[in-house]
Amino acid sequence: MPDYNLIKPALTNVSVAFKSPNYKIEEILPRVPVSKTTAKYYVFDKENLRITETARAGKTVSNEVTYTVSTGTYTMIRHSNHGLIDQEDRDNAAGTALSPDADMTEVLTEKMLARMEYEGERLIFDTADYASGNKAAITGTAKWDVGTIADPIGQIESASLTVLKKIGRRPNTLVLGAEVWKAIKTSNAVRDNIKYTGFGVPTEEIVAKMFDIDKVVRAEGTYNSVVEGQTDSLLFLWGKRAALLYVSPTPALKSPTFGYIFSHPRGRYVTSWYDPDRDATKIEVNDMFQVKKVDNTAGFLFDGVVS
Repeated sequence: MPDYNLIKPALTNVSVAFKSPNYKIEEILPRVPVSKTTAKYYVFDKENLRITETARAGKTVSNEVTYTVSTGTYTMIRHSNHGLIDQEDRDNAAGTALSPDADMTEVLTEKMLARMEYEGERLIFDTADYASGNKAAITGTAKWDVGTIADPIGQIESASLTVLKKIGRRPNTLVLGAEVWKAIKTSNAVRDNIKYTGFGVPTEEIVAKMFDIDKVVRAEGTYNSVVEGQTDSLLFLWGKRAALLYVSPTPALKSPTFGYIFSHPRGRYVTSWYDPDRDATKIEVNDMFQVKKVDNTAGFLFDGVVS
C-alpha cells in the first residue's frame, strides 16, 4: 500500500476533473461514501405501503405498527494502475502542448473510468440482477427498430407501472445503449408522439419528458475487445438492452433504489514517487468502490431490444 504522504494533490485534481463523455455510470448511479471496506447496510421492508387500520375509538389505544429491517452487504475493491514518466519525456515535451505527468494521469484515469463503466454495465444490463417479473425479452416485430409495428412507448410505460406497483415510485432513469438510442430516435411511434410539440428531432430531454422520467442516459462507451498486440476491434460497451430504473436522488436508508456506487470518502486520488530502478517517476491512480445492486424490483430490463 503506498505511503499516503506521496499523494499528489495537483495530479489528484487533474484526475478528479477529468471527465470522459463516453462513461455514464456515475450519471446513472450516485456515489455513496462509506469509510469501511466491507460492511452491512440496512434495507427497510415495504410495510409503509400496507393499508392498516388507523381509526381510533375513544379511550382505546392506537393501532400498533411493526416493520422489518434486513441487511445487505457491500465490499469495496481497491482499483489501481500506474505509468512511468522519465526526465526525457519531460524534456521532449518542453515548449509543446504536452504535459507528460498530467497526460499520464488522464490516461490512467480514463482506464479507471472504463473499469467502473464495465462494472456498471455488467450490473445494470444483467438479467440476473432483476426480479422475475421485472424483465422482458423483446422478439420479432416487437423489436424497437422494426418498421411501424414496434411500440417502445407502450412497452416502457407498462414497465414503469410494474416498478411503480412494486416499490411505490415511478422509475426516474432510462439507460440506453448507442444502438438502442438510435432505434428510439428513429422510431415512428416516438416521432409521431412528439411531432406536434415543435421540437422536431428527439433529444434525451424530450424523450425523458415523453416517458415522464427525470433523465435518459445515452450510454455510448466503447471498448477494445482484443488483447494488446492484436488488431484493434472496438465494440459498444453497452449492448442491445435498455434499463428503466428508480435511483434515489438522495441516498437514504429508507428509500428504495436500484443501486449505488459504494466508494471511499477520499474518492479517486493520485500517488507519485521516484523509482530508482526505472529511473522514472511512477504515477498511480487509485480508487476504491463497488457498483452494487440494492433492490432488484426497482428496475426493469428490456433484453434484445434491437436486431
